[in-house]
Parts: sequence; structure tokens; C-alpha cells
Amino acid sequence: MSRWDDLDPWEVLGIAPDASVEEIRAVYESLERALAPGSLAVYSIVDPDEQPRLLRQLRVAYQRALRAAGAPETLPRPEPQAAAPPPRVGSPSLAPAPPQPSGPPPVVAVLNAGAEVTGEQMRAAREGWGLSVDAIAKRTRIRPQYIIAVEAEDFAALPTRVFARGFVMTLARELGLNPEHAWSCFERRWAAHGPIPRPELSRG
Repeated sequence: MSRWDDLDPWEVLGIAPDASVEEIRAVYESLERALAPGSLAVYSIVDPDEQPRLLRQLRVAYQRALRAAGAPETLPRPEPQAAAPPPRVGSPSLAPAPPQPSGPPPVVAVLNAGAEVTGEQMRAAREGWGLSVDAIAKRTRIRPQYIIAVEAEDFAALPTRVFARGFVMTLARELGLNPEHAWSCFERRWAAHGPIPRPELSRG
């Protein structure tokens, strides 16, 4: 049993516990495609050898979410839509509506399934949610300079460990990541750098 086997399925899938069966299925299928062998969506995040394990973990979360929602664990996939006929010559054409996101960015589920959390992947998660540094700074009340430092893993630009831990865990929580797992990954690299002079925490 891996240390992620007991992870909350809603956290892995990045959806609310009251999500409908249709929402659970849509998010799962989106993430399954993102983790499929050869997928470019997580190419820079996950080692190819890790993808089968993460797919299994995603499947376990999916099954648990379905059971909690009172649905059968296997649901028929939607039938493919027939191709629309080409527009008639001279008839007005409507531009297709932009697709709406059906769940969290693939990187969030990948990291919650146990992949190593790095500053670069936290930045990818933030951008996947469409959040700027300033936007997430307002939501978390963390100064932009420290958000940038966390994402760059610029340890010398961060204050003492207790503040850095709070920054990492707060950012992880806001991004839909497991805060404890995020800090555990970050702390290992922090410790590997040895003693680093810390700046004073900015005030005002």
C-alpha cells in the first residue's frame, strides 16, 4: 500500500464532495486523457515510468467517488457525437463557443496523486487555474515577492522556516493541492541546501 492509497478521492480529482456523477465522470475522463501514455499535458511533470501508477491511483479515486455518490463504479462512456454537416454556402455561420473547463488543471490531480511537488509545478498549477501572481497574492495575503520565491525555489529570498512553511501550505491549499504533501516535498529540497541566510520578513 502506498502512502497515497488513503488520500481523499475528492482531493485527487479536484472536485467538491457533492459533485454529481456526471461531473465526477467528466473530470475523471479529462484527467485520464491527460495521464495517458504519450500525453504532452504532463510530459514535463511526470516520469513516463510513473504514469501507470498515477493512472491506477486516479482510477481508485474515481471508484471511491462514484461509490460515495451512490453510482455504479463503471459508467458507459458517452457516445461520440456525429460530425456536423458543413454549413451551406451563403448561410451565416456561428463561431463555436470556447470550451469550458470541466475540472482542475491536469497538473493538480497528478500532484495530488503523489507526484513530486516543486515550485515550478506550483507555478504550472497557478497558471492552469488562470491566476496571476497578483491575483493569488490578493486571495492569500502573501506578498508577490514570496510567491515568486516559492515558485522559483529561491530559498535565500524566503524568511524563516515557519513562514516559508505557511506560505507553501497556503499556496498549495489555494491551488487545490495537498498542503502537507507540498510542504514535505519542498522541505526536503530546503534541507538539502543546508544553512541559508534568511532575510527579515518584510513589513508594511
